Amino acid sequence: MSPINEYIVTSLIIVSIVVASMTMVISAVTPLRTIFENDRLKMTAEKLLTQILLSPGDPVDWGGNPNIEDSGLRVFGLASRYETTREAYDLDVDKVGRLDESNPLYLSPQRALGLLNLDNEYGFILEIIPMTIIDASWWLGSDGLNVYVRVKNPEGQNVVGAKVAAKFFWADLGGLKESNPTPVHSQSIYETDETGSCAFLFPNIQDIPPSGVILIYVDNHGSRNTKAIPVLAGSWTRTLRPNAPGDYQHWSSFQPHYDATNDKNDKTYISASKNNPSEKGYIIDTEKFEDIEKFYIQSITAYARCMAIDTQEQKKISIIWRTYSQNYFSSPFNLKIGVWENYTETLSNNPVTKRSWTWEEICDLQIGVGVKKGDLTQNEKVLCSELWLEVKYMGMTAPAYISGRTFFVDKDLTPLDSSKANVREVLPIVRNGEITFREVDFPLSSTGKVIGEKAEYEISNMESSAVLFLAAFRKGSMPYTVYASREIELYGIKAYRTISSIYTGVGEKEFPLSAYVERTVKIGGCTYIARMYIWRMSY
Repeated sequence: MSPINEYIVTSLIIVSIVVASMTMVISAVTPLRTIFENDRLKMTAEKLLTQILLSPGDPVDWGGNPNIEDSGLRVFGLASRYETTREAYDLDVDKVGRLDESNPLYLSPQRALGLLNLDNEYGFILEIIPMTIIDASWWLGSDGLNVYVRVKNPEGQNVVGAKVAAKFFWADLGGLKESNPTPVHSQSIYETDETGSCAFLFPNIQDIPPSGVILIYVDNHGSRNTKAIPVLAGSWTRTLRPNAPGDYQHWSSFQPHYDATNDKNDKTYISASKNNPSEKGYIIDTEKFEDIEKFYIQSITAYARCMAIDTQEQKKISIIWRTYSQNYFSSPFNLKIGVWENYTETLSNNPVTKRSWTWEEICDLQIGVGVKKGDLTQNEKVLCSELWLEVKYMGMTAPAYISGRTFFVDKDLTPLDSSKANVREVLPIVRNGEITFREVDFPLSSTGKVIGEKAEYEISNMESSAVLFLAAFRKGSMPYTVYASREIELYGIKAYRTISSIYTGVGEKEFPLSAYVERTVKIGGCTYIARMYIWRMSY
């Protein structure tokens, strides 16, 4: 080999050794840098989360003061501002509530990012996760309102032996109502089984439209959480049967007429013949009916089960609605001969007022049947074995928001009784292993302010341990159960985050430099995990 070629080969070998050495050095340094940066991010996350959880912020009352907007906040902190609070990591429920995007006083994550001096170099996710995650479902059965509850921990494992209490609230035109579940073994305490589940039955809800709110409270060995479940039953039908004689009793019967027509038995009936008395040419029989609950009424359907006997000719009857001491006759129905048949008429409005039915009108309503006396010959008869009403009515629910003593309600709703509007505050009490609910009513007054789609009301007093706030509102004549829950669920897609496309756990994959830390915190007497993810926006 010539000397020139030897020099060339030697040079190539030296260059290869240098390149390989540089590659090895870079490969060794890069993981060390990543580890160092992640450790530094971990320290940054620890520092930031500690600052957020231990500082009350500035102003210290920014959570419950609707007059403090994003621009008025100087320091971002979630700690309770009360000096009597001695426990570390005790957070202010109003401040945490302002991290919920649906809250009218929502604090933008970009503002928090700036207050934490992170600017655009970092991104973060702040999650507030219940220590016991409550999942519940409900259904209406012939036995009442059934509620199924399942309790898990944040890792998805079943929580066994947790004590669970529940209560159902709703509003009708008479105000707020409530119901307790059927006791198990003569006690009001329920416990989750090996699947983390338990079930409740509200038996006295089967005959009313249960659009309201179920409050569920879980105590897992001192770790407590709540859940408010709206019950949206939509329209609901209640069947009413005669319970007293009406103003007309022309027809014949061997027993009280309302008894003969309310027993679901075709062997008992009232009958009309040419010999019965009449008024203005009609043989009339009307009955009074059971009272109903004060809900918004959509429509009423009257039923009469009748037939004609001892005749070869077509006979007719009319359903009679007696309201405001006036009789309204339906169009005549052709009766079957010798065969029972149901005849119906539905009215959405009162035939006298031409307006929607009211609760008072239904309570005073009489329903009956009438036949023209001149249509009957000496031996012909018309029989009626049953009379009943089906009232289709409904109640609605509407979520509200609470911040401090400010109650935010949909602006198109008004208090059911504006002269004495109240908010009911529900407080769970755990004593000697027993869970009970204490309820306190406080006056509610409008401030006249509107924020977005929410009208602002002020509550005269606040119980700090209240977990649910309820009020009876209306839209027109339809009652609404308005409720605001103190539960916090800021995790998953509802987490407080600076980038909407980043969800829990994904940041570590999309950004190589990331870290997270967590702490156990208390909010309004309930236990949560506060978890913070932080990452570098560039590498």
